[in-house]
This record gives sequence, structure tokens and C-alpha cells, in this order.
Amino acid sequence: MVMRGRHWDDVETIKHETTRLLKSLTSEDFQECFQQWQRRWDKCISTNGEYFEGDKIDVPQIL
Repeated sequence: MVMRGRHWDDVETIKHETTRLLKSLTSEDFQECFQQWQRRWDKCISTNGEYFEGDKIDVPQIL
């Protein structure tokens, strides 16, 4: 994500930059983000909640 690792001096700048970024997202961007989120759900469910981001486990995708 474009905002990762960035820092701003005030809340107004944060609001402006997040709004600008969200308005620039395409439907494909949103769809890919949602699909990645769904894959994380699948990993969490298949490991009974023992999944943590960054774990290198191979879990078949649940459809």
C-alpha cells in the first residue's frame, strides 16, 4: 500500500492523503484487497485461529 511506512505532521494531512488515496482506488484494486483479506480469513479458520500474518503455512483455498 502506498501509505505504508509514511509519516505525517498533522491529522489534516492524514485525512487529505487517505481521502486522495481512497478516491484513486479502482474497482480492481478493491477487489484484490478483498480477495487477500478472504485468503487471510481462510487461513485463520483452517488453523482454528492460530494463524498470524507472516506465517509461512500452506493452506488450500476454501471456496
